[in-house]
Amino acid sequence: MATPTAPATWAADPFFASMGDLSNTLSLLRHMKPPKVYSDPDYLVEYKGCKVNYPFYLNLDQLDTFEPRSTDVCVAAFPKTGTTWLSAIVYMLANDGDPQSILTGAPLKFKVPYLEMTIPYGDELDQEMMALDHLKKQDGVRTYVTHLSAKATPQRVMNEAKIVYIYRNPKDTIVSMYYFMRASMWFGFHGTMEQLVDDVTRDHCMNGPFFEHLESFWKLRNRSNVFITSYEELMKEPRGIIKKLSMFLGKNMTEAQLEETLHYSNFSQMKENPLTNMAEFESIGIINPKVARFFRTGQVGNWKKHFTPEMNAKVDAWIAKNLAERPDLAGLKFEFEQEFDLD
Repeated sequence: MATPTAPATWAADPFFASMGDLSNTLSLLRHMKPPKVYSDPDYLVEYKGCKVNYPFYLNLDQLDTFEPRSTDVCVAAFPKTGTTWLSAIVYMLANDGDPQSILTGAPLKFKVPYLEMTIPYGDELDQEMMALDHLKKQDGVRTYVTHLSAKATPQRVMNEAKIVYIYRNPKDTIVSMYYFMRASMWFGFHGTMEQLVDDVTRDHCMNGPFFEHLESFWKLRNRSNVFITSYEELMKEPRGIIKKLSMFLGKNMTEAQLEETLHYSNFSQMKENPLTNMAEFESIGIINPKVARFFRTGQVGNWKKHFTPEMNAKVDAWIAKNLAERPDLAGLKFEFEQEFDLD
């Protein structure tokens, strides 16, 4: 089996020819403090019904200038619901199951960038590195991600690109959000799990409201250009979901190619791959691995180790209320307790 390259090889990747010296930009970020953090009143800005966090709302006015292609693949997800995992699968499928596509070159986060991604740097915020600039210059099949709701995502993207959406049970989502936000310097979040439960259930969270986000995609599930799966489904039946996804993407994959995709997108493989596990972000201090690694357990039901009975009751009531009040979510079910073999 192939082994991943070290982050030092980033600069050799042709990706940087169109995006600039990202390695240098990230080095600058090591010494920066984010101008806005979670506790600031203007940390979240509402955009077309979706609450977008700093700094991603800085370039929202540029999104409608983006011209999608019919060959584009957009991975859409609420934060911490399996975005990176699904991105790796989609990117490997787009590259015919070639392991080198996620084992060499730039980190996956930049090969499959966020549409709304912008990294302010320097003393002024008028200098920004935007993923849109890179994507506009890219030839061939383009794969990218958004955490925006379907309503907030550019409608040309929703109508013309292939949309692959993943969702996750909200209890494990909240736990995963908590650890990621505590570990990442860019959130400046120092609250408790209880605080985050309160914020999410009152719809005050990045890319929320959670159920508004989910509903906006779920009701489009019968569109020919939309593919929807869940984190739990992908854990339980990875081979079957990957095969269905390859067919949706129009890829006539051999069994060997599907097997390679299955193996290298496996949770344990991605956890050890420096190009998928955010190792470089840890090395420059953007993520503190002493608080939490980017890949933690991958288990379904991990919330049971973190929620108090009161927190669980609050989340249960919030879930029940939203499922009852949103008829467009009919047919959707969450899986909260199953555990699957990650190997």
